[in-house]
Amino acid sequence: MADIRFSIRSKLIALLLLATVVPFGVAIVFNYQLTSRSVAEQTLQENINLLSEGHRNIDAYLKRIDQLGLSLYTNAAANNLFRREMSRDDTLSAGVKDILLTVIRSSPNIQRVELYMRRSGLTFVLTPSLWRQYTQEGDAEDGYARALENPYRGHFALERPEGRQFTYRRAFVDIPGDDVLGYLTITIDAKEIGELVRDLYVPGKSEFLLLNPEGEALFRSSDTGEMPSSADWLDRIRREDRPSGHWSWEEGGFRGIMVYNRLQQTNEGWLLVKQIPYDTLNRNAREIVKMNLWIGGLALVLAVAATLLVSFKITRPLQVLVRNIRSIKKGHMQVDFDRLGNDEIGIVGDQFKSMVETIRSLMIKEYNLEIQNKTQQLNTLQAQLNPHFLNNALQSTAALAYENEDFEVYRLIRSLSKMMRYSMDFEEESVPLVKEIEHVQAYLELQKHRFEERLSVEIEADRHNDGWFVPKMTIQPLVENYFKHAFDRQSGNGRLAIRVEKVEAAEGPRLRIVVEDNGPGMDEAEMASVTQAVHRPPDQHESYGKVGLVNLFRRIRLYYGDSAETKMENGEGGGFRVTLLLPERMEERDSSLLFGIGEERT
Repeated sequence: MADIRFSIRSKLIALLLLATVVPFGVAIVFNYQLTSRSVAEQTLQENINLLSEGHRNIDAYLKRIDQLGLSLYTNAAANNLFRREMSRDDTLSAGVKDILLTVIRSSPNIQRVELYMRRSGLTFVLTPSLWRQYTQEGDAEDGYARALENPYRGHFALERPEGRQFTYRRAFVDIPGDDVLGYLTITIDAKEIGELVRDLYVPGKSEFLLLNPEGEALFRSSDTGEMPSSADWLDRIRREDRPSGHWSWEEGGFRGIMVYNRLQQTNEGWLLVKQIPYDTLNRNAREIVKMNLWIGGLALVLAVAATLLVSFKITRPLQVLVRNIRSIKKGHMQVDFDRLGNDEIGIVGDQFKSMVETIRSLMIKEYNLEIQNKTQQLNTLQAQLNPHFLNNALQSTAALAYENEDFEVYRLIRSLSKMMRYSMDFEEESVPLVKEIEHVQAYLELQKHRFEERLSVEIEADRHNDGWFVPKMTIQPLVENYFKHAFDRQSGNGRLAIRVEKVEAAEGPRLRIVVEDNGPGMDEAEMASVTQAVHRPPDQHESYGKVGLVNLFRRIRLYYGDSAETKMENGEGGGFRVTLLLPERMEERDSSLLFGIGEERT
């Protein structure tokens, strides 16, 4: 048995695995590296974009607060109130209250509004549950120094250390001069800032801070999270000329990326700062890479499975073919498969099967022909005690009859002698047509003498076809079949007609031999039985009638193959007809299959 290491299947599997596993493995490694870098960069860019969006939202929110203070400039009543002197007039109080109600109602997160009028010295305070006014004692301008320093005359400051509230302070100046008319203070709940920045961070995975330039946190995403010490990285942000940026930072227990964005609306340098640990930054990359690895692994498994399937699909028919070749080599001329597929291997399998069937058919044909010839020889040898003695005795008897002028006996003995010489000539397998007809005429001469007027015979044969070679004993078995199965079963006189002629066909000239009688004929079941027996393999033994017809038809097939035609039919008015259509040449047969190379027939 062939070494499995050198089989086509092993080589094919190795080749297909090499062509799939190696590229897949290399692709997975490169995909891991590229995906990790790409996703980390994408995640960082998303955080930068997110911080920019938060920057715009907070800027817009602070601008709305600033607009509340600026709205007093455009309010004529407010301008008049700023310029009035000290008064306890209810009209003044009502006007101020209306202005402050407009401010506090603009947002539910405004907790307190305070208005100080410098000329009158009055301070008005409005909360959702309180309204009061009082005269300011001492210097009321201490908390507004930063607002006056700002070109916009506004300033946002942290109200409580824990960052729960922040204030907006605005100084009102008598434009175009520099005289201060008063101050507006709006105290705001920082939770609205929390709502604005809620989507800028993921709790537990990143930290977010809203800082003033002093480093105070106006908002912090986590009260317990530890941010890096602010001194170094805050100084670095202050030194940056850009409004936004990012860099890697490692300090204490933190390793990651610091992203910042500077608010422009307040003109005070408020900062949005986000801390993104490397673990968070690479988490998405790891998840995507992990998913890609699973997909790649699954694809690799499918590729290996497909490789094995394809290799087995291709090599299995070849193994079946090799097994059958070895079986045939041992002498078993049978194939054990129906079809190996519809591809090229399937075509090879079909051709191999057809070739084996052809070889088997030829071997069976030769074997059967030789068996029949040997049987015929044996039967003939057994039938004659001493052929030469019997022939000489017949010759002596014929001479005696001739001397006694018994010419009828002389003629019959001569016919019998001719038949014996023809039958005992074993050297000839095929004979000229004329010799076969003479043999039939001798046989019929004896039968006519036996049945006399009860038998009439008609033979039509073109003399131009006398040289046409036919298998020996082709016509005589058909004639003998009539006397054996039909003559005694009919009520009237017997009639036998033999016609031999040459006909032209598409495949070439054919010799048509017709033997017809007026007997009772043959039923359809018997004809079907004869046909089946002729085409049945010789190794399938089964009894059947009409042995002479079956043997004759088989011999014709052995000599001519499928190029000869045999036909049986009943006449319209009774009788039975057999037609043989024989080609001019017989098929060549390899005698070495039966007698061995270099051996002579005996």
